[in-house]
Amino acid sequence: MASPTTIQPGQSSTLTWTTDDADHAYLNGVEVSRYGSKTVSPASTTTYTLVAVNGTLKDSSSVTVTVSGTAPPPPPVATPTALLTPASATIVSGQSVTLTWATTNATSVTMNGSAVAASGSQSYSPTVTTTYTLVASNSAGSVTDTTTVTVNAPAPPPVAMPTATLTPPSATITSGQSVTLTWSTTNATSVTMNGVAVGANGSQSYSPTVTTTYTLVASNSAGSVTDTTTVTVNAPMPTALINAMPMSIQSGQSSTLQWSSSNATTVTLNGSAVSASGSRMVSPTATTTYTLVASNSTGSVQSAVTVTVTAPAPVGLTYVTDIKPIMDSNCIMCHGGPQPTAGRDFSTYAGVMTVVTPGDPNSRIIQMTRTGGSMHFYLNPNPDVRAQTIYDWIVTYGAPQQ
Repeated sequence: MASPTTIQPGQSSTLTWTTDDADHAYLNGVEVSRYGSKTVSPASTTTYTLVAVNGTLKDSSSVTVTVSGTAPPPPPVATPTALLTPASATIVSGQSVTLTWATTNATSVTMNGSAVAASGSQSYSPTVTTTYTLVASNSAGSVTDTTTVTVNAPAPPPVAMPTATLTPPSATITSGQSVTLTWSTTNATSVTMNGVAVGANGSQSYSPTVTTTYTLVASNSAGSVTDTTTVTVNAPMPTALINAMPMSIQSGQSSTLQWSSSNATTVTLNGSAVSASGSRMVSPTATTTYTLVASNSTGSVQSAVTVTVTAPAPVGLTYVTDIKPIMDSNCIMCHGGPQPTAGRDFSTYAGVMTVVTPGDPNSRIIQMTRTGGSMHFYLNPNPDVRAQTIYDWIVTYGAPQQ
């Protein structure tokens, strides 16, 4: 830009310019600093063109200073020029850089305020990033050129590789037990055990449930090292439990086997593979023992239950003749009246049938009165016989009323 853009002969205008990302700048063909100002006194209207150069790339900007009136005589003194190289430099703290400069038409030349020769070179050793400004002056004015020397910190000394030691090298435990691992490191800025930050040195108790490899990693800027320990976890002894409901049936009836196991890799029922837990309906024709075997790498355990098979139940069990007497003598003191327990009224056939599905051995009343059921011991006298009567009435005869 120019200020002012219109002058009288003999007057002056100040040109001001800046560039971005330029290696060199030229004003009307003369190299100038990449940013600065210059006072001009053209004898006639003159256009000033600034060209910024970066490698093969160029960009330009122009401004015209208009001179009105009669042109004054030419100035007696030529404007100075100044060129400082290199355009920029980068060094490490402690190193030096040689700057070279050249000027023309200058009566005084300074570098960062100190007088220097019109042309020359000098070694500089700045400790921080520094901009050097060359100023060439005469009675016609001054021009500047600059160079920035970037100072980087020296490289740090090499860092020693870390070390890592994890003990014991290996261990064997039974599931549920624990093992204490101890570790030590050197030269580490971070230490992890299986990805979790730990102290540089220490010990900790671990209780893995499966065989696990523990990896100690010690790291710094030079790299990382690892050490590992494998803790082998043996399975605990398995468990096995089987029961039957009911444990006594009449020939032609069924019993439900229910079983469960834990910590087992194989489970068999009377030699045939079954799931770890489950149930099965069986209808043995003679008294039969069912044996559940649970095994793993540590050993095997077994559990057995016997289903006793008796002669068929008497023909013709009905609610009126066989079930109502049981309800009246054992149940309706709680499950009867205006406010029966749990809302179950067993004083009528309809009330009893709310917990009965004809033919279904899993009917609610069977579950409540079977061995181990919540109402079994209320079936007096002889709870087992009365529970079997209820079972037979529902499963064998379809729960008839009469």
